[in-house]
Amino acid sequence: MEKTMKPVDLDITSDFGVTLPQAAKQVHARMLVFVSPQDHMVNPHPAQEFAAAIAAPVITMDTPCGHLSFGFQCVPIGPVVARFLADAGSVHSQTLHDTGAH
Repeated sequence: MEKTMKPVDLDITSDFGVTLPQAAKQVHARMLVFVSPQDHMVNPHPAQEFAAAIAAPVITMDTPCGHLSFGFQCVPIGPVVARFLADAGSVHSQTLHDTGAH
């Protein structure tokens, strides 16, 4: 018997049968959202919409590394993450730029 993989669908609104604002009301944690506009594996727009719904800062990674931005360390995210962990309210939406060091 051949095993087929089911596509991953991370749409919490359809999974739980709620609207985006309803789902956002269930979030009690502070969140920091990272997106890469050059990501050709994951559409960044749903993450940006959810971040807006929960008033979470969005860190946009301006790099051609796309989905691999974290793995290749194309964008220095460590300082932003450290600041968020120390004081979540101190981090605001911003764009981080490619270091060119990859």
